[in-house]
Amino acid sequence: MVWVGCGQPAEVRVEVYSAADGLLHGSLDASVYTCDRHEAGATAAIHAAGLTPYRAGAPLHLSRTCGYVYRYPTATGGSR
Repeated sequence: MVWVGCGQPAEVRVEVYSAADGLLHGSLDASVYTCDRHEAGATAAIHAAGLTPYRAGAPLHLSRTCGYVYRYPTATGGSR
C-alpha cells in the first residue's frame, strides 16, 4: 500500500485488514492515521492494495500525524 498524508494532526484511525481464513476481515494488519481531509484518499489506497479499511474513529489517546502507518508485527498481508 502506498499513501502519503500531509503531516497534520490525525483525527481518524483507519484499521487495515487482509483476508484470512476465508474472512474479508480476517487479519488486522495495520492502522493508518489521517486528518479528515485525507481520509478518503487513504481509504482509496487501502482498497487499491486489495485490503479492507475500517474507520475506527479518532485516535484520542495517541499523538499521530496524517500519513502515519503502523504495521502490526502479526500482519499476514498488506505487504503490497
